[in-house]
Amino acid sequence: MLIIVVSVLMLALPLIIQSYQRYQKNAVALSEMQSLKAVAELANLISSERGPANSAMSSTKAELQTHLLALKTRRAEVDLALQRMLVTLKQSQNKVGTHKIVSQLVPALKNGRDAVDAYIDLPIEQRSSVQLNHAIRTMFSVWDESYDVLQSLVDRSHGQETASSHYYPLILLLADLRDQAGRSASNIIAAVAFNESIPEDDLASSLQTQRQSRYLWKLIDVIHPNDTQNAEFTRLHRQVKTRFLDQGLPLVDGLLFNSLHHEPYELSSIELTQKIVGHFGSVVELQNYILDRSVLQAEAELNAARTKLLYTLVSVFLCLTAVIVTMVYAKKWVFAPLIHARQQLFDLAKDQAEHGSTSASHSVSLFDAIFHLKKKLQERDALEFQLKHHAYTDSLTGVSNRFALMKYVALIEQSHQNFSNHCMILFDVDKFKAVNDQHGHVVGDRVIEAVALTMKDHIRATDLLVRYGGDEFLILLEHVDLAQALQIAEKVRLAVLDIMLQVGNSAQPLTVSVSAGVATAEQTWVDLLEKADEALFRAKVKGRNVVSD
Repeated sequence: MLIIVVSVLMLALPLIIQSYQRYQKNAVALSEMQSLKAVAELANLISSERGPANSAMSSTKAELQTHLLALKTRRAEVDLALQRMLVTLKQSQNKVGTHKIVSQLVPALKNGRDAVDAYIDLPIEQRSSVQLNHAIRTMFSVWDESYDVLQSLVDRSHGQETASSHYYPLILLLADLRDQAGRSASNIIAAVAFNESIPEDDLASSLQTQRQSRYLWKLIDVIHPNDTQNAEFTRLHRQVKTRFLDQGLPLVDGLLFNSLHHEPYELSSIELTQKIVGHFGSVVELQNYILDRSVLQAEAELNAARTKLLYTLVSVFLCLTAVIVTMVYAKKWVFAPLIHARQQLFDLAKDQAEHGSTSASHSVSLFDAIFHLKKKLQERDALEFQLKHHAYTDSLTGVSNRFALMKYVALIEQSHQNFSNHCMILFDVDKFKAVNDQHGHVVGDRVIEAVALTMKDHIRATDLLVRYGGDEFLILLEHVDLAQALQIAEKVRLAVLDIMLQVGNSAQPLTVSVSAGVATAEQTWVDLLEKADEALFRAKVKGRNVVSD
């Protein structure tokens, strides 16, 4: 009887241990998710502190007290969130996160605020855009430290295999998106505040942060978990697309345009800060929704693990009880009479008998195979998206490359269609070799980037823009006749003429022009390309900076 009871316990012990370990893992995952939420909210507050700080540093004497009060209020919110986060991390015994905050984030925050306060204390006549830009960039490092804490929490997470862990990349991407959005404006605040042309480095940084913001948004579209696809997520997702990407970033683009064309800025630095902060709030709302959702998911997983553990313990207890009751019954009503009968036979026959016994073994099944498969598929899909993005996109300009064009042509040909309803515009940058020879390849790359960006801004979203060669671009349009195509090519040509690039210390900006060949109404891709190439040759013969058909 004892052997049978011990055997049942040995069989049940792995189930009990597995259930308990899962319960412990989900408890840790919930604690980590709560810490992650606190750090993400703090990172957002730190990033948002730059808004009132920029306004205070850019304000006049009459406006200063109002903006200082707003800055003081925001700093109090940041300090309160910082204290709450330290309490949360200490409760979860996260020594690494606590150490990073105390030794890195807190000193960086003090250094950033000191730089802002030092600039505000300067008399207005002693201020310069360089000093303002330095104070702004010092505040950038504060957010960098908070993001480092956020990243370390994810990297050191013990709950990576729980279902709620699939929110980690999305939380990191949204935090980065919020800060990149803010930096796109902060990078040009100093020049706008002093009504100066935006320096080349700040201009490049602003464009880079905008490009990074759009790239992060594409990644968010790919990796967001399926269980977030509900009405509320869809609403917040659409709000970010409308208010941030479609309305917020163009405010910065408008000021960049003003600077490049030496026009008065259409917004002051304070007006830019006030308008753009509201557009960035949509990103924070989406992130807060995801954070709340992830905590709820972690709580649900913990409750499920607790229920499973209790169910396992109760099941084992009932099994042991049933085994003991059965064995007691069998001993009294089965084995005891048999033993007694055997003994009687022995007494009568004066003989002995031998008896044997057998034992049985059991096995248990594996759990969570479906969840692990799903996780691997999500990782594969994210990797596949990144590989396709790199394969089909020109690394310098961000537009489609020749490989993507060939894929598109192959699809058209495989569907047994022709190119009679397509129109092609083939562009070539005039005298591009001379630009490389005179100014170097770095400037040449800037020219190519500027031309690509200008072309993208002057075509439809459905049109295919391809970097076809080193300085050649190709635009493929559908359902456009020759007259319309010529108008589009002319519009692009004129827009490229407006490009003015500041090169080094030269007072004279570098201008660019393109020649274009237009072709349409051909049955095959080869005929369409040859016709466009011939038209481009005629444009070059006419003296360049010409559109020809």
